[in-house]
Amino acid sequence: MASTHKTKALEKWLTANSLWNTELMELRPSPIGGIGVFAKQDLDPELEEQVLLLRIPKRNILSARNSCIANLFYENSIGGIHGLILAFIYEKALGEKSPWFDYIDSIMYRNDDGSLLQPVGCWSKTDKALLANTQIDMLNILDSSELEQVFTESVTFAKAVADTIAIPRELNVNTTSSTEEENRARFNEFAAVVQAITSRAFEIDSYHEIALVPGACLFNHASPSSDNGDGAEHVHFVCDAGCCTKCGEQECDHDESDEDFDVEMEDDGFEDISKEVSGQEDDGVEDVSGEEDSEDGWESDEELGSDEELGSGEELESDEELEPMTEITLEHITKLEEKLKQDIEDEKEETGSDREEEDSLDYEISPELEEIFSMDASECCDIVLEFPALAGDELYNTYGSLPNSLLVQRYGFIIDNNPADYVSLSVQVLKYIKKQSAVRKRVKFWETIGYDLLNEMIRQEKKKHDHEHDGTCDDGCGEEEEPYEEEWELEPRILANGEPSDTTYALAHLMVMPEAKFAKLAKTKPANMPLALAKLLSKEVKAYQLVLDWVKEKYAKYPDNGITGAQYTALYEQAKESRKRVITGILKSEKLALEAAEQYLTSKL
Repeated sequence: MASTHKTKALEKWLTANSLWNTELMELRPSPIGGIGVFAKQDLDPELEEQVLLLRIPKRNILSARNSCIANLFYENSIGGIHGLILAFIYEKALGEKSPWFDYIDSIMYRNDDGSLLQPVGCWSKTDKALLANTQIDMLNILDSSELEQVFTESVTFAKAVADTIAIPRELNVNTTSSTEEENRARFNEFAAVVQAITSRAFEIDSYHEIALVPGACLFNHASPSSDNGDGAEHVHFVCDAGCCTKCGEQECDHDESDEDFDVEMEDDGFEDISKEVSGQEDDGVEDVSGEEDSEDGWESDEELGSDEELGSGEELESDEELEPMTEITLEHITKLEEKLKQDIEDEKEETGSDREEEDSLDYEISPELEEIFSMDASECCDIVLEFPALAGDELYNTYGSLPNSLLVQRYGFIIDNNPADYVSLSVQVLKYIKKQSAVRKRVKFWETIGYDLLNEMIRQEKKKHDHEHDGTCDDGCGEEEEPYEEEWELEPRILANGEPSDTTYALAHLMVMPEAKFAKLAKTKPANMPLALAKLLSKEVKAYQLVLDWVKEKYAKYPDNGITGAQYTALYEQAKESRKRVITGILKSEKLALEAAEQYLTSKL
């Protein structure tokens, strides 16, 4: 959890470098851990003045393109998440010289006791063994080899540019003078940094690719919901992804050549700041901490590599229409901007001054913030209010309908009773197919025709159902769609409620149907195939029995001597340490789902 002084420093940074609506929200310790964002008053998305909670210009987000060594990334063809990880590490090494210092300093990757918050792939062998046969194991998340490869590539990069900028501590590996234990400690810290970065990163556009968006990452996750029930999200992240890949502008004169970009990158203020990191004295290095030279914590566009430096382009007209990105459209936000700007002008006329006292957002509107008010939405990243909240409520974002296995991998936490959880039966299904040589033609049919077509039918039927209801019926209206695996081998599963997915049951039905019926199905004309496939969802006792057999085989593979879901529930409730809660929470969820599946399938026999 971030300390109080770090939280205050972060809030100060946000009010200086973004539109952070302090009238409507505040930072406080969250009951789920760490820092959360809380409503200071009742919030209603129908009120335009309450829609925009955060606006931060893209020039102020932390990305590989905005970092102090953007030119080195370009020269070495490094981008994406790898570029973002390195950008964070190098900016962190700058300390207070980084324009993102207060934001970076608030990102914690250690527990209160000083231990590292490591990704699950870096856990001890003992802890990882407890997760054998779980979804985390099935998805190969326990394997750290990919992360080790990224570390090796990062160390190689750091050594290659060491003459230009000093190697950060996390990448300072020496195979000759350092011990294996010291080098392993470097890797472990690097892994913790990676977990911290990937858990906060947002997809931005084709120029920045992926970035840290100060303020946006403070909104904790809740499972998505259509009606904003208990625990559902309140806000959405909005960012226009369309722009030039060379300069980040919406409209510019760049062609397929990189010549303009190369020239501009050579003079981006990097040389001065790199000398500071390397320990070389240079009176020309300006203080970008914002304490003396500027009110908003940013020096100038030249130091950060502005849009003008990276390639000039035509600015969008203020009234240009933009494509909507979410339910809260950019057109909606543009109207809100115009209203906010008009409010500022009206107040200036009333007071005859530039607002010397605090305004409705609890801070003075400096020229820099007025500029942010006037910026086109396509130049910014926004957090907008999507669902209402009461005063004192924690405001949640949603990272999507993700099972706990992926939440652990990407963000390091799980959700109790996660409706998106499932238990894979892929191993059991493939084992069955391997033993049953007579079903090979059926597998080929499923692979080439049945699986994709039936999935599309199920989705179309669900959309039709949702359009005909108001979301209040009991048949699943408004719920998230089941995850759709492109490869049918990965799809067989038991859902969190204990029922097999539709395609899992249909596959079982296909496997057990009489040969004559399968031959007729395989010869069905394309126009009649959807109706024929729909019959695979009809009740068939043998199909239920086959799925039940797969469930029992899966349950028996956990190396825990038959600990039940109820027993794991008790262990989960007793666990205090985060790693133990993840382990017991994952096993609790899977065991309960399989036990519910056995009960459900048995009732169908």
